[in-house]
Amino acid sequence: MDAFGEKRFARSGALFALCAQTVLATWLLSGTRPEFLLPMFAAALVAFALCVAGGIFARDGVFSKTLAFASLFFIIVCAVQYLNPFAEYMVREKFSFLAGRAHVEWLPVSVRAEFAQGNALSSLCALLAAFLSTLAASAFSADRRAMRGLLAFFAVNALLMGAFAVWQQAEKIPMPYGVFHTRAGFYGSFFLSNAAGAYLNMGVAALAACAAAFARRGAAGMAFSAFCAAGAAFASYASVRSESRGAAIICALLWCAILVAAVWRGLARAFGEKISAAAVSLFLFAAGAAAAFCAAEVLEPSDLLSDRQIEESAASRIAIYKSAAPLVKERPVWGAGGECSRYILPMVRKPGAESVAEVPDRPHSDVLEYLLDFGISGAAVLAACGAAWIAQIWKSRRALGFANAVCAAGALSCLAHGAFDMELHIPSTMIAFGLMCVFSFSPFCRGGRREV
Repeated sequence: MDAFGEKRFARSGALFALCAQTVLATWLLSGTRPEFLLPMFAAALVAFALCVAGGIFARDGVFSKTLAFASLFFIIVCAVQYLNPFAEYMVREKFSFLAGRAHVEWLPVSVRAEFAQGNALSSLCALLAAFLSTLAASAFSADRRAMRGLLAFFAVNALLMGAFAVWQQAEKIPMPYGVFHTRAGFYGSFFLSNAAGAYLNMGVAALAACAAAFARRGAAGMAFSAFCAAGAAFASYASVRSESRGAAIICALLWCAILVAAVWRGLARAFGEKISAAAVSLFLFAAGAAAAFCAAEVLEPSDLLSDRQIEESAASRIAIYKSAAPLVKERPVWGAGGECSRYILPMVRKPGAESVAEVPDRPHSDVLEYLLDFGISGAAVLAACGAAWIAQIWKSRRALGFANAVCAAGALSCLAHGAFDMELHIPSTMIAFGLMCVFSFSPFCRGGRREV
């Protein structure tokens, strides 16, 4: 096989691995158990390795460079954390406790625990599954045909998962696929309904982006565009049916963002970008002021928390945040170790409970959990990835269009949800988030916004 054939083989193999990763992320029970996480990690590793072997890895993009540095950073930090535990998670009878271990204090540390329970290595596997999948996808970001195909494949998988979730709920199937036992509030192919809602919201954005990207590509393209537009509406319904209030609220905000992007696009074509920016800014200011005025005049403070479940959820999370935030100061630079915040969280009394104290499984905030697990250094690296994403969009802005704006809104919906939950600690949503980031700066058609 000559060099051209090898490159073609590597390219085709990498695309196949990315499609396989999309299937795994959608259907393999969110990757929150080792038997589901490891196939996702393997698919990401294969896709990335083929991109490197075929010489198609995007080395010139600021986003790819930053993500590659972040991958190397977490490989080194997690390896040191695993080899330098400051405590070991022990279970005796019905009790669990941390037993101290000799360690080097100034190096990254962690809690020694089983992979299945969560430790620095399992955290590294989840991070690399997302990072390497995103890096592999970014290698094709300049290939309009490949990116349209990946976007459509992800969108259709998300739609099918939403349909399956609604059907499974209607049939009152007691556990995922009727096979995998869980005590959590599962939905569709996800063990956590909140994560399913976040995933479906990104699916909504992907379907809406497909409706725009395929709208002017002949009769077949128009038919697929109409299918995706209807699919976006159904995926929104499926997201609301997840019974995640955060997902429902963010889904509504996502549609508002899509509407604003559509208005911007129309005004920019008719009157130019400057007038469009002024008009949209004025509209958003007026809408925000009207919403604030109506809320102040119409709603009583007690009405905002009239739903007891919302009140209990908000109160419990605030209690967790208040207890968990001071722990960041104990190990501010490197944190307590990947996936190890669950072992160091203090006993938190559940609001409304009479006497039983509960240990929260997670801080229920991606920002807080990454600070607890990796300290300021890890949070800074992740923030740098976010800044690089914005820089990449800005650099490619003249080639982008409405579909890209919708994909960016989809990525931001997951980021916003994770601010008060743990969506960016669930492998499936982490992978989907990375793909949506790449879709947001990948031109889908020639001429960018003039033709999309």
